[in-house]
Amino acid sequence: MRIFLFVLLIGTLVAGRLFSQAGAPLARPAISAEEYERWKKDLSNWGRWGKDDQIGAMNLITPAKRKQAAALVKEGFSVSLAGDADTVQAVDNPNPYEHTMLSISGDRLAVRYHGIAHSHLDSLAHINANGVFYNGYKPDEQTVLQ
Repeated sequence: MRIFLFVLLIGTLVAGRLFSQAGAPLARPAISAEEYERWKKDLSNWGRWGKDDQIGAMNLITPAKRKQAAALVKEGFSVSLAGDADTVQAVDNPNPYEHTMLSISGDRLAVRYHGIAHSHLDSLAHINANGVFYNGYKPDEQTVLQ
């Protein structure tokens, strides 16, 4: 019986050690601010399609690329990308969908598109770094105030 308990104890310790190592996060080298800034410059597509470009890497989706992608289709079913209208306020959903019954046969569903909880069609015009948007666009103050 002692041998069984000893083997059980050793097995438990070894298993615990293995699981603690397996669950440990991978060590990643720290990225310096200088390296991050260099990546933003070296990996940028700004200017690649001209100074007036507004669609970025979507320029790569040409009619020929669409035809090539369509040739890969093996089955003809569709997949919805729709999400449920989350009407519950929470930490990760500060502005939920607002559902209001207007009458017996009508209702209103309102949503604040911008934020972290709801998906919507967006554009490169909503992402900026220090007030500079895609392709180096800087809105003038009059545009920002409208």
